[in-house]
Amino acid sequence: MDFDPQVVRDLRSRDKSIVYGDIEDPDLLEHLPFKSASCIISTVPESAFSLQLYETLQRHDFKGRVFLTALLEKDFELLAGTGHKDIIMPHKMAAEYFYDYLINNVLKDNAGKK
Repeated sequence: MDFDPQVVRDLRSRDKSIVYGDIEDPDLLEHLPFKSASCIISTVPESAFSLQLYETLQRHDFKGRVFLTALLEKDFELLAGTGHKDIIMPHKMAAEYFYDYLINNVLKDNAGKK
C-alpha cells in the first residue's frame, strides 16, 4: 500500500501487487489483501500507525513476517515492547553500512597505498 500515486503507477507497471491508500484509514487496513503475502514491509515512520497495522495483522491471524520501521530509539522501544522483533531502523542501518564500507574498503585501500 502506498499513498503516492506515482509509486503505485511505477510498481503496477512492473507487475507488482500494490494498493493505493492511506495507512491512516483504519477501514482500508481491514480490507488489504494480505492473506496471500508471505512478508509485509512497512516503511511508515509513525509508530502509532505501525502498531495499528501490526495489531490488524494479528487480529486476522497473518502468518508471514512483518517488518516495521522506527526512526527514533523511542519508537524502536515502543515497537519492541510488543514483542515484535523485525524492526527496521533506516538511519542506523545506513550508518552501520557506511562504517563497514569505510573500514573495509576506503581506509583499507588507503593504508595499502602508503
